Amino acid sequence: MSTILQVFLKKYCRAFPRTGLLVILFIVVFAMYSCSPSSQLPLSVRERGESPLAKDTIDMVESEAIDEERLRQMQEEAKINRMRRDQIIAETEAEHKERTNQALAYYSRAQEAFFSGNHRQALHLLHFGLQETESADLLALKGSVYHILGEDETAVKYWNRAVEKDEEVVCDMYPGISEWHRSLGE
Repeated sequence: MSTILQVFLKKYCRAFPRTGLLVILFIVVFAMYSCSPSSQLPLSVRERGESPLAKDTIDMVESEAIDEERLRQMQEEAKINRMRRDQIIAETEAEHKERTNQALAYYSRAQEAFFSGNHRQALHLLHFGLQETESADLLALKGSVYHILGEDETAVKYWNRAVEKDEEVVCDMYPGISEWHRSLGE
């Protein structure tokens, strides 16, 4: 009898690994205690017709059902969290694009003002552009405006920040930055 039961258990557990094991455990415990003399059970248990192991097995089945429900809840929470994360990323990317476009517009208008000789207006536009995003080009142009205005200490401050962000910003497009950068190597 036990060999047949072992074969049955092995096949059933492979077919239903998670719930099958608990069902089979319940069946085995029930079969063991239903075949055994009731005198082995304490009087209070015998009177109620319960087996201590059967009760434990029922508790395990209920516990597993609770665990499966908790697992479903956790999976649903994870799904909601992924959706929130994706939404935040999309919003952040959209905001970043908008800020970059605004900064580019300020940069373009500041260049026009700078090359037309309106340096104070260029500084004003660069100030707003840098509030949107701190790019190397905005910093380098602001340093060049200060250089033209004769405020070389302030110009160097902005050029240093620009070079920290992107070393390739050093070019002839921004007046004074190439000479300043060469003087650092001397």
